[in-house]
Amino acid sequence: MLARVLLLAVMTLMFSVAAIAASTNGDKYCIDNNSTTFLARHLGNELEFSLSSWSGRGHYFGISGVATPEVGGEWVFHDHMDSPKLDARCEAHIRAQPAGGYTFWLTQAGPCSESQGFSFQSNAKVVFPAWARRGGIAANKTMEQAASPEAGGEWCR
Repeated sequence: MLARVLLLAVMTLMFSVAAIAASTNGDKYCIDNNSTTFLARHLGNELEFSLSSWSGRGHYFGISGVATPEVGGEWVFHDHMDSPKLDARCEAHIRAQPAGGYTFWLTQAGPCSESQGFSFQSNAKVVFPAWARRGGIAANKTMEQAASPEAGGEWCR
C-alpha cells in the first residue's frame, strides 16, 4: 500500500513539473534588488530578449529584440547601426554562462542611449547569474507582453 502511495505521489509530481514546463518558455532573471530584469527566450539559434532597468534616481533603461548568434558562443543585437547619431545606434552582446544565467553588455559603437533615462556604460558587463533566475516566461505571451507590466508582464518589481 505504501509503495502505491509513493508511486502515485511521484507520478503526480512528474506530471506537475511537466505541466509547468509546458506552460512557460524562456527565463526571467532579477538583479540589483529587483530593479533590473532580463528576459531570455531561445528561438532556434537566435535569442529573443528584453532588459529593463531602473536607476536609483528613478530613470528607466529598456532594450529588447532578437539577437543573432556570433562565433564564440554569444549573441549580438544590432539596431539603427547606420544612424549618423551615435546615441541612436544600439549594439548589445549577450553570452550564456556555463553554470546558467547570462552576461549582457553594450558596445561603444552602439550605446543604445537615445530616448533613455540613462544607459549602461559601454563594455560594462551586467551579469545575471543562475541564482538570479525567477521562473519562466508564460508560453502564451509575446516578449513585448512578457516585458510589459501593463500586460501582466514579468518585471521583478
